[in-house]
Amino acid sequence: MVFHSPFVFKPSLVRNANTDLRPTSLQRIRRNFLTLGTFFTSLNGGIIKNRACSNGRQRFTLNVFMISWFSITTAGSFTVMAPAAIAITVWLALNRAWRLVALWCALFIGGMGLVVATKIAFIGWGIGIRSLDFTGISGHAMRATAVAPVLLYLLLQTTTRMGRQAGIVLGLSFGVLIAYSRLVVHAHSPSEAISGWLLGATVALSFIRILSQSAKIQLSSWVIAVSLLGLLSSPGITPVPTQRLIIDTSLYLSGHELPYIRATWKMAKKKYRPAISD
Repeated sequence: MVFHSPFVFKPSLVRNANTDLRPTSLQRIRRNFLTLGTFFTSLNGGIIKNRACSNGRQRFTLNVFMISWFSITTAGSFTVMAPAAIAITVWLALNRAWRLVALWCALFIGGMGLVVATKIAFIGWGIGIRSLDFTGISGHAMRATAVAPVLLYLLLQTTTRMGRQAGIVLGLSFGVLIAYSRLVVHAHSPSEAISGWLLGATVALSFIRILSQSAKIQLSSWVIAVSLLGLLSSPGITPVPTQRLIIDTSLYLSGHELPYIRATWKMAKKKYRPAISD
């Protein structure tokens, strides 16, 4: 993406003896704008290009850093969110909060089980809601929304109440971003993305309510550092073929040779069924 700065600069600035040499507010804005643009450009490996204008001035063209929606949606994948959920479990276990460990595992695994159940129901038997274009709860949206608020709440436990609330809102907003990314990459319909976010928010807020009524979890610096280091490296791990496993399980349970897919399901008659294997 190419971004054109609305500011143009003369090659030289002539000042007389009576001119105040301190930069004006507009000059400071221009300077900060170029500094910010240079930062984003360096992230993308780009450079600033000077283009001559018809009036003899120079226009600065910046190649602005852009993150693709496919990269954003990957943050909600099982490969990234599962280690984050495990990190939460480890933090609780290190504090010997076994009741919280059990509750967190029950809520998260229960939420994931509901996601898988809706997907198996559709892939294996074509159970869905045609009017809402619903074929299964979004796992990406559910995982991101369930994990991020809890993770941030635990990290911000020692801060003020407003700080903890800000962490919860930030985590829920991250879930909204992941849910929206599933729409952009055409992986889910709005009903599936929204249901995933609602399920994840239910899991997260339910557990945070339990946490708020329990003793604070003590997290040492080295535990946080090791956990974050592992989470940052998780996107580089080979993705787990969860969708393939769900399809295989659905076909095995239903006895069908072919899975239901959205396009044919929406057009087919309600009594249509895929061929049954011998």
